[in-house]
Amino acid sequence: MPLTVLRTPWPVVLKPGLLALFTSLTLAGGVLMAQARFPAEGRLQVGWHEALLAGTLALAALVLHETGHAVAARLTGRTVERLEFGMSGVAATSGDTTAWRRAAAIAAGPVIEIIAGTAMWVAGGSSWADPVGAAGFLAMVNGAGNLLPVKPFDGHRLWAFIRLGLGGNPALACRPSGPCPACTGVFPVTADLEPAAAV
Repeated sequence: MPLTVLRTPWPVVLKPGLLALFTSLTLAGGVLMAQARFPAEGRLQVGWHEALLAGTLALAALVLHETGHAVAARLTGRTVERLEFGMSGVAATSGDTTAWRRAAAIAAGPVIEIIAGTAMWVAGGSSWADPVGAAGFLAMVNGAGNLLPVKPFDGHRLWAFIRLGLGGNPALACRPSGPCPACTGVFPVTADLEPAAAV
């Protein structure tokens, strides 16, 4: 059952999958640290507190990712309906906007996560053996992976809105439940986006 934990500046909803996400991030951080330490120490040993720290910091980077979407959406004139955290994060926004503003809000999440991940990586001595470095690596990979132009990642919607912007920057009315181009995957076709006629 979802639990709303914060109401201002926008509702934050925690879903049951959040524990599974935290567990997977903690295990991934522990595996990275063990793999990095094995050649030097000759054993696969990581303290539970180190793995928990890596998982907590990687989860914090995911929170920054969704908050980045929300702040950018608000700065571009959209309403932030809620942030959701479960097996993945969601920043639900609504309001009229343009394709370029929507693209900026979509790109903000992964960019913030990559920046946070890079800062953690550097603070962790640029090493997977350190819990902060392992969390930074996980955050950088997740942020960069989210830029891939493949469903369901942010990159899929980002490139679609960039394409729309290049086709004339039409105004878009969006609601979290649809019919929003980002939610439905149905984007308006403009003359610039139609296939060229055969000559």
